Amino acid sequence: VLAFAGKERRGKEEFILPKSFDNFLGEIFICLPRAKKQAKKLGHSLKNELTLLLTHGILHLVGYEDEGTEREREKMREMEQKIIDKLT
Repeated sequence: VLAFAGKERRGKEEFILPKSFDNFLGEIFICLPRAKKQAKKLGHSLKNELTLLLTHGILHLVGYEDEGTEREREKMREMEQKIIDKLT
């Protein structure tokens, strides 16, 4: 899963989007063949894997990180689980 924020800074300048994109968080790309392989490997459905990947991507767009400290990874995993529990 790849997540690209709608508002990013490049040096001192902020990338400006049109006014119609005020609530635009960004874009999330999920590789379906990879998701299928991961679902099979982890022993759950493709639907569950896609839900996890989409949730993970959205959390990145709102500021969660999983490449920093163990606490940051734990915080993100906890939020993923809370969201997934609500969805299922």
